[in-house]
Amino acid sequence: MADEFSWDSGLKEDWDGVVKDSIFIQQDRGNYALQLISLADDGEEVVHRPLSVGGADKGWHSYDGGETIVGATENQKYHARSSVAGFIDAAAKSGAEAELRRRSTGLYGSRGPYHAALWVGLRFHWDVVTVIQQRQNQQTKEWEDTQVQIMVPTRYLGTAEMQQQQLQPQQVQPQQTPPPAQSIQQQIPTTTFQQPATNGGIPEEDLVNLKLLAMEHEEWGAFADAVLSGTATNGESYVKNTTIRANVSKKEWFDQLRA
Repeated sequence: MADEFSWDSGLKEDWDGVVKDSIFIQQDRGNYALQLISLADDGEEVVHRPLSVGGADKGWHSYDGGETIVGATENQKYHARSSVAGFIDAAAKSGAEAELRRRSTGLYGSRGPYHAALWVGLRFHWDVVTVIQQRQNQQTKEWEDTQVQIMVPTRYLGTAEMQQQQLQPQQVQPQQTPPPAQSIQQQIPTTTFQQPATNGGIPEEDLVNLKLLAMEHEEWGAFADAVLSGTATNGESYVKNTTIRANVSKKEWFDQLRA
């Protein structure tokens, strides 16, 4: 029975979903924050409360449009009482620690917490909890312990592919074996290569180049590193493309591109 003396937090409560996008943003007061967007299993898109990293006065900046965050020094870490550190701790305790560490080591040179794409594709159960956080009093400008309600991951549900209907296997049309003199680029059929649903939004020429990258690398981690440092045909980083950013952390996508 519902408690008639409890109130609506204004936050989505008790739900399962997958993180579909993630980026570092600079807020109005100059503070940087990690912004997550999830797709709940009920179909609702959930924009999470930005998770504060710290301001430029603490050395924090993003020089690549929010893909990564860096401090004043190479080894600067988040403050233990920052919102982003609290979120990462909660995600690790929910059961995601092994996957977060695997991604951090294999994809991001042990700098995973400072790459927004670390979170894309992870599934969690979310609940609203009451915690004590430091908030600035707008009148006195002093920082005070304040009781607030926040939405946190309480159970890790594994990696996910958004929705089952988006898991269409990649299909490559049968093709004639090319003459030996043809190059690898010539062997890729640019008109018959079918994009799976999760590849929507990737230009066809970029898909061909990504397939080449996958064929050139035997290991998924090496391929992911090449994509993260690579440039698309429009001159921008590959990970500026939301779909590429969502897929690069999935070995299944790497396997599909090599198929």
